[in-house]
Amino acid sequence: MDALTHNIESYLSPAYHPLCDGIALEGTRIGAAALHTAVHEPNNLKARSDMMMSSMMGAIAFQKDLGAVHACAHALGAVCDLHHGLANALMIDTVLAWNYQAVPAKFDELAHVCKLSGGGTALVPWLKALKASVGIHGGLAAHGVKPEQLARLVEVATADICHQTNPRPCVAADFERLFRAAM
Repeated sequence: MDALTHNIESYLSPAYHPLCDGIALEGTRIGAAALHTAVHEPNNLKARSDMMMSSMMGAIAFQKDLGAVHACAHALGAVCDLHHGLANALMIDTVLAWNYQAVPAKFDELAHVCKLSGGGTALVPWLKALKASVGIHGGLAAHGVKPEQLARLVEVATADICHQTNPRPCVAADFERLFRAAM
C-alpha cells in the first residue's frame, strides 16, 4: 500500500514535474494490477516483481513530493508507532476523498490507469475494497490509535512538510477532521 500511495500522492501533487507524473501513473498502473496477487500469492514472482517495480517508481516519482496522506502517516508512526505502510493504508481513502474536489481530472486519470469504470469517483471506493482484499480492516481505532492521541497527531501532521504539496491546502483543523474521520 505504501508503494501505491507514493505513486498516487506524487501524481496528485500540484508541483510541476511531468517526468515524475508519467512515472507515478505507470507505477500506479503496475501496482494496482499486482498488489492483490502479490499479497495472496507470495510465491508469484511476477506479481512480486511488479510490486517491486511499482515501489521503485514511487520512490522516483516522490521527488516531486507527496501530500497529506504521508503527513498523517508520519504522525501515526511517530505518535502511535504504527507501521508506515499500514498508516498510509489507513489514511489514503479518507484523505483522497477530501482531496477529490481539488483535482477531479487527476482522479479521472488515476481511475483510468487502474482500469476502473466510473471515472475519478470510483478511485476511493476501489482503494477501500483493495485494502479489505489484502487484509486491512477497520480504522485507526481498530489499530490502537486512541482519541487522547489526536491533539499530538494533529500537531505532528501539521508540522510535516509533506502536506505543503497536497492538492488541497491543509491546516490543523483539516488534519483533526481527517484523523477523526479515519478513526
